[in-house]
Amino acid sequence: MKNKKNIRNKCYAVRLTAGEQERLLENFAGTTQTSFSEYARAILLGKPMIAASRNQSLQDIFVELVTLRQGLNDVLIHLNQAIEKLQALPNLSLFHTWLLNYEMDRRKLLKKVEEINRFINSTAEKWLHT
Repeated sequence: MKNKKNIRNKCYAVRLTAGEQERLLENFAGTTQTSFSEYARAILLGKPMIAASRNQSLQDIFVELVTLRQGLNDVLIHLNQAIEKLQALPNLSLFHTWLLNYEMDRRKLLKKVEEINRFINSTAEKWLHT
């Protein structure tokens, strides 16, 4: 015997003002419902809904961390290129030039690490004092 599928063949029309429609769509956007039909059925049938929570401070943290990660990746790429060049040196006279470039990249890396530490510390202070 086949399972009967829930066929939704009944339709209701509701008239709304522009303001009511806007509010309804804003409320829908603030839930975890994946379709407006599911959302409307849940409201009409009095089912509980889970509100989608958006933590702006956490989102800001992720944006900053992505930026910092890209900066670190750029520095690491330069360091890897410098190491490859060092390994390919035909003589040690070019080593001095490489050493200067390495020192500049090392300082950039340390600045990025310090920037990350400052950001983490300031974020931790904000979260711990709220």
